[in-house]
Amino acid sequence: MILRARYTFERVGEIVFIVDLDAGRSVTNDAEAVIRDLVDRGIEVDRMAIIYRDTTGRWDQLRTNGGNFAGFRWLGAYDRTEAARRAGEE
Repeated sequence: MILRARYTFERVGEIVFIVDLDAGRSVTNDAEAVIRDLVDRGIEVDRMAIIYRDTTGRWDQLRTNGGNFAGFRWLGAYDRTEAARRAGEE
C-alpha cells in the first residue's frame, strides 16, 4: 500500500502555502492528489498561487488547469516570503 502525502496548508490571500510533512509520499510525487484535496476543500486552485515546501526545505509551485494538477514551476526559494514574491512574478 502506497501512503498518500501528508502535509499542512494555509491560505493567505490568493496564495496557498503547503508544507510537506515528509511522511508517506512526497507532495511532489502526490501532486495530483494534493490538488484534488484542495479542490475538495473548496479552494479555487486555478485562481490561486499554490506553492509548497518540499522535504529539502525548497519552495516551488504547483500549476493547475481546470482544477487539475498541470505541472510544476521552479521557484527555488528557501524562504516563504521570497517564494510568494517569485510566484507573483508570472
